[in-house]
Amino acid sequence: MKIVQVQFQSKHNKDLFAGREYSYYAAIPLKLDDIVAVPTKHGTGVAKVTKVNVSPDDVGCDIRLLKSIESLAEEKAPKESQPTINDTATSVPAPTF
Repeated sequence: MKIVQVQFQSKHNKDLFAGREYSYYAAIPLKLDDIVAVPTKHGTGVAKVTKVNVSPDDVGCDIRLLKSIESLAEEKAPKESQPTINDTATSVPAPTF
């Protein structure tokens, strides 16, 4: 398995990936700038691949401790327009009793 490095998505700006780089095994083929779902001690995080084909000597810890990236991050589909109360009130007649 190849080793990659990632930077996590900012909690305050979802378009920003910054800070320290973390090493992971890549269980799937990855390239620079891929947005991936990464396991962390707090659950799954979102990160951007910043380096690929990292040497085990450059990891900085015991490589047996590395977790694996299993998938790309899911892109959230744009919100579809939800009908509002005004939309439904004008398009559906009120029941008569």
